[in-house]
Amino acid sequence: MHRVFAGKGIASVAVPMFFCVSGFLFAGRMSEKGWWARQVTTRMRSLLVPYAFWNFLHWGVMLLLAWFALKAG
Repeated sequence: MHRVFAGKGIASVAVPMFFCVSGFLFAGRMSEKGWWARQVTTRMRSLLVPYAFWNFLHWGVMLLLAWFALKAG
């Protein structure tokens, strides 16, 4: 009974509620002038910078591993 409720009840509304709450919080300052530029700048710093950092780190590790594999024969 509890698994059915958790699996079908709560889980079926979790993603739509996440999008509704995220949209509400994102659009909370739409009335302010220049809100879009501030929002995009904030998102770029908080999402793209760590994303780029981890991708370059992963790329470097993969190159290093490939170099060791080639050197080992």
